[in-house]
Amino acid sequence: MDAVKPMANVLEIEMANRWPNRMLGDQQVPDKNVRTVNWASGFLDGREYKAGQYTSATARGPDRLLPSGRLVPVRILVKPN
Repeated sequence: MDAVKPMANVLEIEMANRWPNRMLGDQQVPDKNVRTVNWASGFLDGREYKAGQYTSATARGPDRLLPSGRLVPVRILVKPN
């Protein structure tokens, strides 16, 4: 198998949080000026501004965190040639 090399492999796993958990985090007191926001579409005249929250919604998020991340074991199987 050409893709797997002895002692020279790197496996990267990218994970994302669940949207309700992000909403719950943004209900907390935001860190003022934690990031810069700029709308490429021209919203707010395309000006940059500092923001603390990452999301905005008209409804409240959940009251507790939902399970997120790697919830089951990961197995790597190599098929013989």
